Order: sequence, then structure tokens, then C-alpha cells
Amino acid sequence: MSEQDGEVLAEIDKNATEVVRISRTTFKGHDLVDCRVYFENGKGSWLASKKGLCLSPNAFVRFAGAVVDVCKKLGLTPGSEEE
Repeated sequence: MSEQDGEVLAEIDKNATEVVRISRTTFKGHDLVDCRVYFENGKGSWLASKKGLCLSPNAFVRFAGAVVDVCKKLGLTPGSEEE
């Protein structure tokens, strides 16, 4: 898996035609973590949608902590394959 704008760190299936990619990227000299929904076009290529968020590494750490907290409140284990 590759991406023009940065290094793909993780990919999560969203549904049959969409994935969420978490990438390390830079914009105007600033390091960022980009969480973006990609969709498969009719030709088998994956294209970035406008859906997603782009955070500084520090903001991403706070976001990741919030996700872990939400998982605990929902009784889920982060990283498990539960649906």
C-alpha cells in the first residue's frame, strides 16, 4: 500500500468499498497525522475523499487517548476485531 502524500501507518476496513488510512504527512513544513477515508473507484484505484481529519502529532496523541477512554466506557478492547 502506498500513498503520494505520505507514509501509510495503518489501514482499517470501513466497509466493502471504503477504508480509513492513517498516514504521516507534512504540510507547509508541519508534521501531521492524517486519518482519511479512501474509496475504490470503478477502475480498482483508491482515492482520498474529503472525509477525515488531519492533526498535529500532539493533538493525535490526545485523540488516541480519547479513543481508548471511549473503548473502555463501551466495554471494548482497543485493537480487537469486535463489531
